[in-house]
Amino acid sequence: NNELLEFKIMEIRNLSQEEEQKLCRLRDMIVLALSGDGILSAEEELCIKTVMTMKSIKLDYVELVLSDPFAIKDSYPTTHKEKLEYLADIVQLMMSDNKCPIKKIKYCEAISDKLGLSRDDLSTCVEAWSFDYPKAADDYVANGGIIVR
Repeated sequence: NNELLEFKIMEIRNLSQEEEQKLCRLRDMIVLALSGDGILSAEEELCIKTVMTMKSIKLDYVELVLSDPFAIKDSYPTTHKEKLEYLADIVQLMMSDNKCPIKKIKYCEAISDKLGLSRDDLSTCVEAWSFDYPKAADDYVANGGIIVR
């Protein structure tokens, strides 16, 4: 089984840019979900599975991410629209269990920075999801996040 995993890790070096971006998105989502309390909640799992389905992310990638998230290089979208969609997925995941601990907020800020997006863009995403996750939005603000209205 270890040999199979080694082979799969070698395979990620030969992925298309589109597949690299999918793998990176999954990595960012799994790391975010585990960054708060180290546990993947049912809500977070559902959110990740939904994005995987919508973005056609292979189930095999989950094992790759969990085995060595640091082996997966950053590969982010290039258009502003795609970057905002990426951030919206990350923010929805952050809010999905109705808790926004500081670690998760900082991680979302780091992803926003990597995408070259502003704090206003992050705030807009949080505000957009605040109707579905009002408790999470309150928690976000209580823990230092800013929502520009």
